Amino acid sequence: MDRIHDMCIVLLGLLCILGMRASAQEVVAGEWFTGADPGFGQGNVLGITPGGFVTFSGGLSVALDPGFHWINVRARDDEGHWSHTQYRQVYVRPSAADHDLVSAEWFTGADPGFGQGNALGITPGGVVTYNDDIPHTLEPGMHWLFLRALNEEGHWSHTHGRMVHVRRSTPGIELVAAEWFTDEDPGHGQGEAVTFPPNDTISGVALEASFGPGELFRWMGLRAQDDLGNWSHTQMRPVFVRPEAGGLIISAEWFIGEDPGFGSANTIAIGDPTPLIEDILFEAITQGLAQGNHVLFVRVFNDRGTPSLAYPVTFTIDTGTGMDLQEQLGLTIGPNPTSNVLMLRADRPVEGMHLRLMDSAGRILHQDFFSGSLNLDLSGHAVGTYYLFLSDAEGKYTVFPVVKQ
Repeated sequence: MDRIHDMCIVLLGLLCILGMRASAQEVVAGEWFTGADPGFGQGNVLGITPGGFVTFSGGLSVALDPGFHWINVRARDDEGHWSHTQYRQVYVRPSAADHDLVSAEWFTGADPGFGQGNALGITPGGVVTYNDDIPHTLEPGMHWLFLRALNEEGHWSHTHGRMVHVRRSTPGIELVAAEWFTDEDPGHGQGEAVTFPPNDTISGVALEASFGPGELFRWMGLRAQDDLGNWSHTQMRPVFVRPEAGGLIISAEWFIGEDPGFGSANTIAIGDPTPLIEDILFEAITQGLAQGNHVLFVRVFNDRGTPSLAYPVTFTIDTGTGMDLQEQLGLTIGPNPTSNVLMLRADRPVEGMHLRLMDSAGRILHQDFFSGSLNLDLSGHAVGTYYLFLSDAEGKYTVFPVVKQ
């Protein structure tokens, strides 16, 4: 069976633990895994250089069958706290290594169709690197550049789009000033000055901003001026201002629709204080909601009373129940209860469906794509009730309780 053995994954900003002292703590370890979560500290080691901000760009040696898979990554700081587990979907193509790329093309604006773009001069091979200029006649401003490649069997890759900024070619024009502000715009030339040597590009400039008492969520604006006196667009970014760091998450809450305010939503039982909640399972009351799409929000509070951002989860209320999904797909799940293998079978075509098995504490025990036939081995799990989540391509969930004897 064809397998792929090396993947290149770029990981940025792994560590996202509520209440950490960013100025004092460092990321010291990282790990990755595929399939079921082996537990904190039990994954495959990522070779990283400790620091407050860690970037990993390298190959992951793994043998995966062709199809869709999940790559999971997390990091640990120097106080032993683990980050959230970040996961990304990857697709392993069969026999991908056996067919060389023979041509490539690019275009901007509307897609002219496969084979109708501007040719890129490449050397055929299994992996192609293009490092040259792309001639163009684009006007100054923001544009989208699209690239794709063709293999020797006549199959095109996905079309990859990147936003590019075309700068005016007038020689001698430089950026000579820049400024930033928070919340209200004081007007051009009235912000806090940014010191840098005149250049046609500003990069790597550190800003040290002080925020007084106020809202936790604020806005910061940044703009630059050239030597002709022209100001750039003002770039606005949301920032989260945290008080001095707390250490542990002590409470959580949920709400649907309008935010009732911090501490006024529905309580979620989380047990003992913890530095990290990776997954959580709770009951949300949807009685009285109209048929259609809705958003459920979840947030947590640390031991200093600082709230997290509200995490949104979309769901749909319709006139049916989980039995409708079974009837729609001709789906059978059994035996239930089971002491060993739980079998899932669909009599009709299944597309874009994702499966997760979770325990009563909200931990993900297994996740996979469901294409119509799957066997779940529960022999290694304790006796109790588990929850099988099936979600379609639109993100609609159906939950099936599963009893392990």
